[in-house]
Amino acid sequence: MKKKDKQVHVRIPEDAYKKLKVKCIYEETSMQDYVAKLIAESLGEYSVEVQPAEESAPRKTKRRR
Repeated sequence: MKKKDKQVHVRIPEDAYKKLKVKCIYEETSMQDYVAKLIAESLGEYSVEVQPAEESAPRKTKRRR
């Protein structure tokens, strides 16, 4: 099974955005790759246990209005 990438939208102050943009230019990387790397490094000590489908909790269904 192929892993799917997920998106995270983050609002940051304009001055932080400008600094991030300049840093990424100097490091010749995209902002997306830089931020993804920072997140991955900071979460390295945590693990996620994946349960088999039959053991996972049932999903809630959406109500129709």
